[in-house]
Amino acid sequence: MALDTTVFARDLLNVINDMPATMTWSGQTITGMKSEGSKSHELEMDGPMPTYALTFQARVEDFTNSTLPNVGVRVTVDSTTYRISRREVGPASIQVTFELEDVNQ
Repeated sequence: MALDTTVFARDLLNVINDMPATMTWSGQTITGMKSEGSKSHELEMDGPMPTYALTFQARVEDFTNSTLPNVGVRVTVDSTTYRISRREVGPASIQVTFELEDVNQ
């Protein structure tokens, strides 16, 4: 069964409108949705270091003033700065998912 891109795009927009979050970088602000953050402890030389991660999803078509930000770029989601650790464009290039790590920890 083929993906109905019109329905998928509409459903994604409805979910974003129900639970909006904003991501800002390089002067551009995108409205999308974020997952609940998770916390883990990475072992560093100074001992365990907590890291925080969340997922931010948005519509590819909303990135009109620039290309999609790459892995390693710092972005702000709802006033917290994160580093993009992974970027994945979904089916039919409708949705983009960013996995983010908190750089303030």
